[in-house]
Amino acid sequence: MGETAITTIAKEYYDLVCEFCDYLENTVITADCIDDLMTYLMKLYMKGIALPNVEPDSVEECEKPRREQFLRIECEDGYYMMFDPFIDEDPVCGTFYDDFLDIYSDLRDAAYEYEAGYINNAVWNWSFGLYNHWGSHLVNALKALHALRKR
Repeated sequence: MGETAITTIAKEYYDLVCEFCDYLENTVITADCIDDLMTYLMKLYMKGIALPNVEPDSVEECEKPRREQFLRIECEDGYYMMFDPFIDEDPVCGTFYDDFLDIYSDLRDAAYEYEAGYINNAVWNWSFGLYNHWGSHLVNALKALHALRKR
């Protein structure tokens, strides 16, 4: 894949990440937000699995400012899930708060890399996190939101 194609895909994903992060920063999460959240999560997943396979630009990390507490959830927060669906074990408790905060943090940290000009670092981090951390939070939250939507 050429550098121009990678740059275009990275920019599109960066824009989606910023839109999702802005949504979380500026929205009180209520039952009325379920459809919006499900749509964002599905887009992040679908476009995330299509990110190109790249090597990081640099081992140096750019500065990543931390945000003060911003996430506000005013709907049911806790839910039960299987930590590993291939192991016979008791369900564990998950929360939207933990899911959205971890998704936000991983996506936003990679967006800071993008903003610093480390495009491949950002793409690599988004992909790595999708398969190794924030993607699990996304899938768990999506399933819980789906169940909450049916109530």
